[in-house]
Amino acid sequence: MEDSFKPIEQSFASVNANCKPLAKALVLPVIAYLAIASLMFVYDANTNFTWILTAAILIPITLIAITTHRIILLGPESVPTWGINRFGWREVKFTLAQCVIIIFLVPVIVLFFIPFVGPILGMIVGAYMLGRMSLVFPSIALQRKFDFKDSWDATKNHKLMMFVVVAVFPFVLGMIEFMLERIQGIALVLQAISLITTVYVVAALSIAYQIILEPESVR
Repeated sequence: MEDSFKPIEQSFASVNANCKPLAKALVLPVIAYLAIASLMFVYDANTNFTWILTAAILIPITLIAITTHRIILLGPESVPTWGINRFGWREVKFTLAQCVIIIFLVPVIVLFFIPFVGPILGMIVGAYMLGRMSLVFPSIALQRKFDFKDSWDATKNHKLMMFVVVAVFPFVLGMIEFMLERIQGIALVLQAISLITTVYVVAALSIAYQIILEPESVR
């Protein structure tokens, strides 16, 4: 049980240890994300434009995730000081992997229609599947050959840990955002807080990747 929470514990230590290089490397994608999020608030009634903005916001999210994975797993020198300055094939693969996982999770929606237990069952099954497939993300960030089947096989003895990383940890952090939502006029602040929590979740996934695939590098 303790090992299942190890990625969370070490994510705080890793992010804090790399706070300055992360801040520098993420500043531009964070600004881009907040700018797009601001436009989404303004144009929320324009369906077509909202779809364009939703697609566009994947770009800074992808850059934030890849940058965080690389700094946590490879060190600050693995990315330019002021962050990744281009959207190349690695970033495209990362974005496509997100889309593929969404497609894989679509059938889970059926579970939500089961009376009483449906929503809870759907969330548990969805989180389980997400956890089993999520190791592809740090692998893509590190430009290593590793697919969804590899992730599924690698996590077979770490199901609880992956569930904690992709479901329990984000839920706890999300509760903080939920409580702050009652405060009026801080929409952009909430978006910034959401990005900070995302960095910690991505860091936890990086640590899980290390524990499972590179155990010799984990203290």
